[in-house]
Amino acid sequence: IGNKRDFSDTYIVFLKNVCEENIDIKCCVQEQEKYLGWRCFTRMELKPQDTLVSYACKGKGKFLYWARRAGNKEIELPTDEQVKTQYKE
Repeated sequence: IGNKRDFSDTYIVFLKNVCEENIDIKCCVQEQEKYLGWRCFTRMELKPQDTLVSYACKGKGKFLYWARRAGNKEIELPTDEQVKTQYKE
């Protein structure tokens, strides 16, 4: 609005690590415009009590997340492309 940014449509998700050990986490937030799909954020080694902040500029109010013990390569986090392909609406 004017020279100021308008964040009124921004959908923000805060995910806090309540575990006692570090985690790897991925969060995807759905954009309102279908062609944009999902905006994804990944954080490795999120420390206990730290927070991952994810957002969509004009969000639909939906989000997905995956978490695993930090460094656990047996569990794969999906790629951004996998999320956009698998979770179409």
